[in-house]
Amino acid sequence: MRGAEQVRIARLQTSLRSLGLYHGRADGIAGPLTLRATDRLFRALPHPPTAGRDTRPDVRLAAACALTAMVEALQAHDARR
Repeated sequence: MRGAEQVRIARLQTSLRSLGLYHGRADGIAGPLTLRATDRLFRALPHPPTAGRDTRPDVRLAAACALTAMVEALQAHDARR
């Protein structure tokens, strides 16, 4: 059984892939491809969050999860219009 953290990272990977930022498998492992994709996500923003500049991978991943969840919510909202 996959842990909650792996599920969260796999969802992040899927979101990053849908944005064209991640090209690996959604395996739930926060490896180099995932971290590079989160870096690309933050660089694409005009005003990246402070957490996106943090050097600790867990902080960057948490910020990326929050951002991609917001993007998904906005996309779902727009789809209902």
